Amino acid sequence: MRIAIKTPMRIPELPPEVQIEQGSLLRDLLDRLLRDAYFAKEIVDPKTGELLLDGAFQVLLNNAPSHSLPEGLDTELHEGDVVSLTLILIGGG
Repeated sequence: MRIAIKTPMRIPELPPEVQIEQGSLLRDLLDRLLRDAYFAKEIVDPKTGELLLDGAFQVLLNNAPSHSLPEGLDTELHEGDVVSLTLILIGGG
C-alpha cells in the first residue's frame, strides 16, 4: 500500500511516497525512513536501537500529532495515509 511522506523542506533521503506492507505500523515506517538517513546517529539510541524522535521531529499522521493518536507510534497505517515530518529546530542564546 502507498503512504505519502510530506516534509516542509527537501530531505534527500526521504521520498515523497513509500510502498509498505499491509499491517505496517507508523513506528515501522519511521524506522525504515530514518534509520539510514545521514542524521540517524542523532535519533537512533546506540544502546537499544530504538528511534528517539522526541525533540527531533514532529510526526503527524493525517494531520494528527503522533502523540495524540490512541496507539501512538504503534498505529496501523492504511492505504493513502499521509505522514508529515517536521524537523524541530530549537535555538538558544
